[in-house]
Amino acid sequence: MGTAADGIETLRTGLVEPAIALGWQVAVTLTPNAGRWLRANGELDRLETLTGLPVRDTPRLPTEPRPHPVVDCYVVAPASANYIAKLATGIADNQALTQVSEALGTIGCPWWCSLGSTPRMSGTRRGSVTSRLCGRQT
Repeated sequence: MGTAADGIETLRTGLVEPAIALGWQVAVTLTPNAGRWLRANGELDRLETLTGLPVRDTPRLPTEPRPHPVVDCYVVAPASANYIAKLATGIADNQALTQVSEALGTIGCPWWCSLGSTPRMSGTRRGSVTSRLCGRQT
């Protein structure tokens, strides 16, 4: 998951590429604004090519197939203050909030939110933290 916050432009290099290098299958869901930002600078297409999955920033219709596999772990990075506030108060008004909101009560499905920004989205440090949270040791 990614939100329209400082650091979203490094989602691919700072989180998705290291996670894939660890052997994870990564599916990316963005808030609508983050989707607009990454579509405008070409990052959305790069993420789709890298993951082999569509990047989601809008909900699907009930008759449409699920574009992502079943999720083992959610990572929201970067998470904007607005996203965290909505999550805390139960407001799920976009695809990225809905998915994590539903995961909050799911036993055995860890989630992690990282408020902000570029320095925290670097290399293996992020991969190590998320690996422990998602039940994989590196």
